[in-house]
Amino acid sequence: MRNLVHTLKFKDIDKAFGYYDEKARFSDMDTLRNESRNKEEEKAQFNGFLENFDISSIDVTGYPDHLDY
Repeated sequence: MRNLVHTLKFKDIDKAFGYYDEKARFSDMDTLRNESRNKEEEKAQFNGFLENFDISSIDVTGYPDHLDY
């Protein structure tokens, strides 16, 4: 998790998504129930996010899988 967050902070998207298995599936609160995106779809969506927003900091509190935004 620590390495993944580090790569996202520096926008190394290829390396960040390299930590996920090719069979990984992604969903969020806007995804319809029983639907998900594959790794390439999620990567494209995340690149779209980075076109509109800058990651100014990532603060980790508590367990390493809990991010405080």
